[in-house]
Amino acid sequence: DKQVPEQKIRYAIKQILRLDTKYRIYTSTGNLGFFVDKKQRHQHSKWDKFIQQIPRTEIGDFDFYQIQLTKFNPRGKAILYDQENESVYFATNVGLFVWKNGVFSELKNGNDIFDIKSMFKWGKHVFGFGSNGKLQLISAVTPAVKKQYDPILVIDEIKRAKVYGEDLILMTKHNVLHFLHDHSKKPFLKSEFELTNLECNDFAMVQGVVWIVSTNGLIQWDLHKGKKVDVVGLFVVKAIQMNGNEVPLKDNVFTYDENNLNIDFALLDFGNKTIEDIYYKVNRSKWQLIDPSVRSLNFPELSPGNYTIQFKGLVGGKWKYFSSIQFEIKPPFWSSAWFIGSLMVFLLLLSYIYYTFQLRSLKVRNELINEKIQLESDLNNSLLSSIKSQMNPHFIFNVLNTIQAYIFMNERDKATGYLSKFSKLTRAILQMSEKETIRLSQELEALTLYLDLEKMRFHEGFEYRIDIKDVNVEAVQIPSMLIQPFVENAIKHGLLHRPEEKRLLLSISQCDGNLYVEIDDNGIGRKRAEELKKQRDRYHEGFSSQANEKRLKLLSRNTILSINYIDKINEFQQATGTTVQLIIELKT
Repeated sequence: DKQVPEQKIRYAIKQILRLDTKYRIYTSTGNLGFFVDKKQRHQHSKWDKFIQQIPRTEIGDFDFYQIQLTKFNPRGKAILYDQENESVYFATNVGLFVWKNGVFSELKNGNDIFDIKSMFKWGKHVFGFGSNGKLQLISAVTPAVKKQYDPILVIDEIKRAKVYGEDLILMTKHNVLHFLHDHSKKPFLKSEFELTNLECNDFAMVQGVVWIVSTNGLIQWDLHKGKKVDVVGLFVVKAIQMNGNEVPLKDNVFTYDENNLNIDFALLDFGNKTIEDIYYKVNRSKWQLIDPSVRSLNFPELSPGNYTIQFKGLVGGKWKYFSSIQFEIKPPFWSSAWFIGSLMVFLLLLSYIYYTFQLRSLKVRNELINEKIQLESDLNNSLLSSIKSQMNPHFIFNVLNTIQAYIFMNERDKATGYLSKFSKLTRAILQMSEKETIRLSQELEALTLYLDLEKMRFHEGFEYRIDIKDVNVEAVQIPSMLIQPFVENAIKHGLLHRPEEKRLLLSISQCDGNLYVEIDDNGIGRKRAEELKKQRDRYHEGFSSQANEKRLKLLSRNTILSINYIDKINEFQQATGTTVQLIIELKT
């Protein structure tokens, strides 16, 4: 087993045949020989002792055994394996060669080389189909055998030669010839089919019938009967499309808006024109002639109903009915009886509902008026509750105690200033309680007075800041006495119990038609404040009280308000204060 280095494929394979389960025979533009899949390299074959004497070349997943010719690299044309004689024939541009028992030799046509482009075996002999259009006997060439096959060797201009068992079919330009062997194995012409004024291009035999491809169509020739088979063409519906979508050919039911039908059909007459004058009709209408160049029909905007489309044609001067297409287009639901009946019932019911609605509308209108009166009453009551919340006894008591302390300490200026601010705050609260809405500047003025009073009470331990960004405080209107309870709650429940520095930040901004109010403190947090609240007497309900929350609920019917509480904590999960976010939709 001689091996040469692996290389890339450089030749175009022309033909491959199976030698056995292991080896394949090949011929190409540059060389010829055998090859085997590397996976089958170790599989046993009776040909191993011959083939493995040929130099082996690894190409990809295969081992190639290339037969070396002494002349030059051949261009392979065809190969044939004669299994009976265990011989392999190679037809090339430089001659005909045979490989048998590991010996590769050239076959001569007398003193000339064989010019063969294809080969076949018929009976016990191998024939070559030459470039000159003649058959040439290749195997067992003796004068007696050659004379025996003269009936087929003398035929000129052969275009095709094919063997089907015992049958040899030869095709010339205008004839198809059928040869068999007689009892003495001598070939004889069984039958002949001549195509007058037609040219043969190719043929194939299926179950004793030769199908001939001619310049004028497809022709059938029955070998057993020795005559042409008359074939009637076929009318075939290729496809049906509804609204551009292909649908089955049978049992179709479509909706009312599926009404654009297209039918594609074909005439399979193999060029013989056995079908003429195709007609169609829809239901009981008249038959309509189809243009011979047309192979599709379109039926746009079909009305609901049942349809049968029929086809017929003239075959041999007689009418022949072809396949028919049946389908149904359903009517729209609003034209059906059940829909019309349901509509009448619905109209009667609608009339009754309308009459009942009119009777109840007066009652509903009166209820709305009463509800409006009750709403105004609830709002006024909640407003009074808010005033009480802001002027709770604790706050008044603390203010008076602070004033008394200033007087005892003989700090009359501070006592006077404190009393002045308290009176201004009281007057402002009373004035705002008379109005549903006030200017934001009025609310801020009252808040400033309140925070100053609380700062004086806490002395130096309390700082506050009011930040206003892009807000016209004189133009913006808000519900009266709305912000102050939240500020009071931050001081009373958040900052009051903080021993260190107390800070409060009030931020007000405006965006997209909303007013954003944020009260931020660094107090003890809501959770701790609630714990302390449970430990003392409840003289006053804190954190804006239920009254203030009820007031917000009432106001939200006309003004969208939202409240968000943020409990601030540090990295040790300890409370660092509370942030209250209030959003008010501003009225234009």
